[in-house]
Amino acid sequence: MSHHMIKLVIEEHGSLVRKILETKKGLEDQIRKEAYNAAISVFDENDQAKSQKELADLQKTMQQITQITHLFARFLDNAQEDAESMFKEMEDWRLESTKNIHNLRERKASAEGTSESLLLRLNQLDEQIKEVKNAIVQTKAKVIANEEKIRILVNNI
Repeated sequence: MSHHMIKLVIEEHGSLVRKILETKKGLEDQIRKEAYNAAISVFDENDQAKSQKELADLQKTMQQITQITHLFARFLDNAQEDAESMFKEMEDWRLESTKNIHNLRERKASAEGTSESLLLRLNQLDEQIKEVKNAIVQTKAKVIANEEKIRILVNNI
C-alpha cells in the first residue's frame, strides 16, 4: 500500500465517521422536534404510546449505530496500524536487499579482480616455463655440439 492509499483510507475513515455523526445529529434533532411537537400537540394516549415506542426504537437504533461506529473505527485504527507495520517491515526488507546486492557486487568485483590477478600470474609463469624450456633446449644443443666435438677429437687421436 502506498502512502497515497493510506491517506485515502484515513480520509474515507474520516468521511464515514463524519457522515455517521451527521446522521446521528440529524436523528437527534428530529427526535427533539418530534418531542417538542408532541409536547405542544394534544395527543390521545394511544398516539403518545406510539410516539414513545417510536422514540425508544429510534434511541435503540442510535445506540446500535454508535456501537457499530465504534467497532468500525477500532477496525480502521487496527487496519491502519497493521498497514504501517507492514510498510515498515517492507522498507526494512528493501534496505536489507539493497545492502545484500551491494555486498554481492563488491564480492563479485573482488573475485573478478582476484581472478584477473591470478590469470596474469599464470601467464607470467607460462612465459617463465617457456623461457626455461628454451634454455634447456639450448643447453641440450650445446651438450650435443660439445659431444660431437669430443667425438671428433677422440676419433682424431
